[in-house]
Amino acid sequence: MARTARRGAGPTPRAHADFGRRLALWAHRPWHAARTALADWRVRHPARGSLGTRTLRWGTAAICLALLAATLGEAWVNLRLHSEIQAASAQNAWLRRDTQATRRQVDQASAPGTIEDEARARGYIRPGDQPVVVAATQPGAAPPARMVPPRASGGGVGGHWSDWWHFIFGG
Repeated sequence: MARTARRGAGPTPRAHADFGRRLALWAHRPWHAARTALADWRVRHPARGSLGTRTLRWGTAAICLALLAATLGEAWVNLRLHSEIQAASAQNAWLRRDTQATRRQVDQASAPGTIEDEARARGYIRPGDQPVVVAATQPGAAPPARMVPPRASGGGVGGHWSDWWHFIFGG
């Protein structure tokens, strides 16, 4: 039973062999011959797109390019936001360390012993304490300062305010 080629049934085995032989011959042609063969092929097979088909293709390409541009724009914005987040995180970490160090200093400074030590280092005394100046025992050192006896407080109406009045305005 012989095989007959029906229209639309596809190429016959002989057509496949013929195409392979033509392809092999075309592959060995010089470049200008290949270019001529391509131009001949385009003449024999003109573009068969209607205006609607070409418009649809161009519209699809434009939409794809717009989506690509939007995707790249979002990626760029995300990259910029990520770098800003990293910078803010680094600044927050620095501020957290600085806050902890400041809290430790405040806790240390607010201890009762520290407050009293600092006040005494600056020359403050408690009411009723006798100020004592330690004289230098090294030769050639400055002579000791004269000790001033404490004044008796007014006690009555003025209290310590009278002491301040005499200290500031004399008398």
